[in-house]
Amino acid sequence: MSPEPLPPPHAHFGASGWTRQNEQEVFAPLGDRTRARLLVSGGICRSVISGGAPDGELYRGRFAGLLPTIEVDGDVVHLRQDFGVSHWLRWLLSQSPHAAELKLSSRIPWEVELHGGVSRFQADLRSIELASLEMWGGVSLVSIALPPPKGRVRIRAWGGAHQVVLQRPPGAGFKVAISGGVCHLQLDENEFGSLGGPSAWQSPEYSTASDAWELEVHGGVNELIITDEEILPGAGRRYGGWYRTAW
Repeated sequence: MSPEPLPPPHAHFGASGWTRQNEQEVFAPLGDRTRARLLVSGGICRSVISGGAPDGELYRGRFAGLLPTIEVDGDVVHLRQDFGVSHWLRWLLSQSPHAAELKLSSRIPWEVELHGGVSRFQADLRSIELASLEMWGGVSLVSIALPPPKGRVRIRAWGGAHQVVLQRPPGAGFKVAISGGVCHLQLDENEFGSLGGPSAWQSPEYSTASDAWELEVHGGVNELIITDEEILPGAGRRYGGWYRTAW
């Protein structure tokens, strides 16, 4: 299936309050898909991902400022930022604020992958079924609220991740296996300094849970926080404060 092109830019986003010209609203039909994968890469920053796309839609996105490229190829949705000179000039001349919001269908399970260059990324995935989550080298300032797991669900973080906060649902089992270096690790109330060798930790619920999160850390992670407390904007500043101040 060839990639689906973006529709022409819209004049405004209505209730969002963004009214400048360099803005865009996009969507794709859900069709007969039973699952999908979201691939985010190439310099995407200041992005908010959540569930709640309108019925019959695979996703609906609203973007302002330096507009990204979003393509659909089969079951894969690819969101990336192009950095050509023309893109920068259009953004600078428009004086638009830079922001991105993408809502995913809550009717199908999703795999989510974050690749190098993703920064200031916030995802509230509590209303979708998350089949897997992978974070590859070069992601930074990432804050993700996880949904209740269905089965044993894998999360993998590869070298180069910097300042990642994961919010697990209260009572959800969680296991962390570290095979490489982590500079700072916080697991609920437990804090650890630099960890350089194989180690593991699990929540009290994990051993008897049929549904649980399993995190594999493959080295090079600068700061990782896992908590069952609220981390997204509107909560206290204990978790993710560095993230909100970076916006």
